Amino acid sequence: MRKANLGVAIFLFLIGAIVMYDSVRLGFRWEPGFGPGAGYLPLPVLGVLVAPALSSSSQILQLSKTGIVGDKRLIQEGGLKRSSGC
Repeated sequence: MRKANLGVAIFLFLIGAIVMYDSVRLGFRWEPGFGPGAGYLPLPVLGVLVAPALSSSSQILQLSKTGIVGDKRLIQEGGLKRSSGC
């Protein structure tokens, strides 16, 4: 589970970083008399996406070094079977 969480966090960070780079390239400043540039809105929105991805990936790596997070299953084998009592 730790590997999946880390993979998703890295994937979100990479997608966000690529789009943020392109947003800066297109122009993210407010130009007087013209209005916002093409990257004005995506930059802060992706900042909200990239910051938690960095935070969660660093927490996952830190917890895995201390041994708190393991690869134990959350739901054991047969735990999702219907009970016949209802």
